[in-house]
Order: sequence, then C-alpha cells, then structure tokens
Amino acid sequence: METKWPTWSDSSTSYLRERAEAKQSCGKRENSEVAPDMTLSHADLSQGARSGVIVTDSSSDNATMQLQQFCTRTKGVEFAGLFRPISNAQALRMLVARVIGKRAPKLWQFEWRRYVKSQRTPLNAVPLQSVDELFRRISSTSLIVTGRFHMVCMAMLARTPFIALEGNTHKTEGLLADANLSNRFRSSLPNAGELRAWSEWHDDEVKLIEAYVQEARSRISQMFSRIRELATSR
Repeated sequence: METKWPTWSDSSTSYLRERAEAKQSCGKRENSEVAPDMTLSHADLSQGARSGVIVTDSSSDNATMQLQQFCTRTKGVEFAGLFRPISNAQALRMLVARVIGKRAPKLWQFEWRRYVKSQRTPLNAVPLQSVDELFRRISSTSLIVTGRFHMVCMAMLARTPFIALEGNTHKTEGLLADANLSNRFRSSLPNAGELRAWSEWHDDEVKLIEAYVQEARSRISQMFSRIRELATSR
C-alpha cells in the first residue's frame, strides 16, 4: 500500500511530517523540510500517579479486532474507546447502506461497516467522552498499547510508556524512527507477560522524547513563520 504523506508547500519548499518522506522527495521537489505532526506542539500533559494498562483501536480494522480480543483475554487491561459523534447526514447514509447493502455508494458502505465494528467493544471498556478526559487517562496509565499515530504523539507528551503497533500507513514507524524510539514499534501484539517490562522506560528513552518534542516544536514554529512571511508578502 502506498503511503499518502501529508505536506504543505509553497513555491520553493515542501513540509513533510517524517524524515523518511523528506529523503524520498529529494529530486522531486526543490527543497523539502521536516515539520512533525502538530499534535506535538501541544503543551506537555500533566503527570501523576500511574496504574493500569489501556489498549486503543488502530487505523486498521483487522488490527482493531485483534486489539479488542487481546483486551478481553488479558487480565488488568482496559480498552479505551473514543466517543465519535455521528451527524444526521452520516446516520442517514448508514441507514441506507444497511438497507440496500452493496447497491449503496462505497463510502456509505464503509461508514456502516466502521460503525458496526466500533460497537464490538470489549466489556472492560473505559468510555472517554471528552478530550480532557482522554488527556487525564493517558497521563495516569502505566502503559498504552495502541495502533493510533496520534495516541503515540499524546503518550510522548505525557511521557507515558507505550507500545506502538502497525496501522494502515507507515507514519507511526516514521515518527518513532525520527525520535530514535524504533524499539517501541512492533508488528505484532505483545504477550501478556511482556506488559510489565514495557511499562517502564528503558535507558535514555525519556531524554530522547524530550529532545524530539523540543525539535518538533521548533520546526513547526519555523513552518508557520514561513507561512506568515508568504501571507504578508502578497
């Protein structure tokens, strides 16, 4: 599967999220700069007493099902489900897709399948109804097992140990390579016996995160300074 990398570009510069894509773009663009995901520009999340392990979903439907099954069979692990409000238009499209099946537009079928899968939540789920509640949960858990790129970013902001799993793109792998944290990336689910070891930082991992987040904020700031220059020069 070809990865669609997010970019912002002016007449001379393209800003990409990971160094791997910046290297790939050499020769295709005059100048490429790395500006990591803007989630990392958020202030560090408050930290306190930690306990428990939370598991989230993944950008891959198959991986999400595996994560949910892992959650149900592993003692002391909770599934953190995010509340996604559904608009009236989405509800109508899903209703039509449910009734007419494959005759419905593919997008409508996809929305219905995703909704059905989102309802297959393990019984030990932790409902997260707001961003503030999500931040508090991330900051108070001992370990996060996730297949979501932005959950990894938020774990870094909270300095919460994590295990990052493959999704449907290579962006999480690229993020961790840039932060020198590739050891936190896995292509398969961990065993229950491994969770305790992963709930502690190893060697200089916290220093690596702090350095990467600081560099990310600097690069994001430089990108927006360039945008302001372009906007005021026209």
